[in-house]
Amino acid sequence: MASMKATPGLSSFAADPRGAGLSLAPLLEFARRRVPRESWGETEVRLMATAGLRLLDSAVAESILQSCREVLRGSGFQFQDEWATVISGM
Repeated sequence: MASMKATPGLSSFAADPRGAGLSLAPLLEFARRRVPRESWGETEVRLMATAGLRLLDSAVAESILQSCREVLRGSGFQFQDEWATVISGM
């Protein structure tokens, strides 16, 4: 399994939720370089947002997640909408 953290965080797209989905491009390229193309459809991609998104208004946070879901659905990897969530804090 591989992971990558990217900046800026999704919460920085509060004024531009669509930009949040577009910001996933480097992460998806990271995945595409590591997973053979013939395995993309069998490879799960999950997005787990943290504190920054929890602090936003819930409607704004959901708009950001929806933008990300749209991009992930079209990524070629295996993805389900419920796999893009805000994880709970401690």
